[in-house]
Amino acid sequence: MGKVKKTKGEGKKGKGKGARYDGKWDKNPTCQIIDWQRHMQTCKRLNDEKSLYQAGDLLRRLWLTLRASAFVSNLDAVDVQRDGRIQVFEQRVQNRYPDPFRHEIFRDDGVKEAILCDRASGDAIEHMRSITSLVLQQTGLVSDLKEIKVLVHPGYYEVTSLFRDAQNPDYTPLSPMYPRQSTRKALNDKNNKLEQRLLEHRLFVACLNSDDEVFAVDLSGAHFEIYDSVLPWNTYAAMRNIHEEDVTAYVFGTHDEKEYMRCDEDGIRYYQLMAFNARRTEYLLQAWLQRDGYSVAKFISLKSSIFEDKLADLEKYVTRGLDQTQYLAMNCGELMVDWYLATDEELKASLLHGRAQILQQADAQLP
Repeated sequence: MGKVKKTKGEGKKGKGKGARYDGKWDKNPTCQIIDWQRHMQTCKRLNDEKSLYQAGDLLRRLWLTLRASAFVSNLDAVDVQRDGRIQVFEQRVQNRYPDPFRHEIFRDDGVKEAILCDRASGDAIEHMRSITSLVLQQTGLVSDLKEIKVLVHPGYYEVTSLFRDAQNPDYTPLSPMYPRQSTRKALNDKNNKLEQRLLEHRLFVACLNSDDEVFAVDLSGAHFEIYDSVLPWNTYAAMRNIHEEDVTAYVFGTHDEKEYMRCDEDGIRYYQLMAFNARRTEYLLQAWLQRDGYSVAKFISLKSSIFEDKLADLEKYVTRGLDQTQYLAMNCGELMVDWYLATDEELKASLLHGRAQILQQADAQLP
């Protein structure tokens, strides 16, 4: 086979780096002469894997941008301990929307990502579902895209939120809000007396079309110090100590985060802000691709150095676009609060019509 440029292993300890490939593999004349069919098979597989890793980078950056655009409270300060414990001091806002996310207070992007991803794997599944399908399925890169729930040990970063509000100026810790906790017997305990605390975490899995290898696509793993959104499933499961009995698979499109809509008015605002900005993010992605003359497939197959530069430009474009229509997103959220509280069917229909008009207004605006 032709020479493959490959980054081996897991990179820096704890950073979750998988094997990545870059470059072209279809130019080696010796490889082509010896076994053309095998050469083409291998080259396609390696190029597809490179595209898949870059697709993961694209999805992760879009997810973090989306999540920051709808962060639920105002950050006052962040305190990071050497053992990975993070205290986040926040101001709870009620009956209104939070201020823009304070990127400037972070010196470590890993800490910022851990906070953005903490308790948010369900949000990543629901609100990134359409974009994930566009990038992975509609390009023909993967098949059998599924949503799964896994039971995992708590991550390296342990995030504790402390809130204050207008009525109580003193910070009060927020109890962990993981949707569910579980336990299993420690495997190395012969008497099965020890139990391990596990948390639910959600992600996508998919098969690479070239050879049916299964990959994990985890957009919200930063609090586990996993910054590669795409990893071979066996590698991912070993890193997270996931056992077969810890995995529950669902049909793509199954997970539903609408319990926020059943909580209170602030829950409705949060869900609608995420939903509006997710739709807007996909619209901006497609507008940027069209502007620069790329299809999704072409974009994720670019040479790595070019891809990184273009991805940084896309991230800025999407951020500007979300900022541009944030007031529309908030108006849309208020309409849906009114819709949720309304009992008159005509009023409900009128509010939904108003929401559709706001969405049209947003689509007419580009950065």
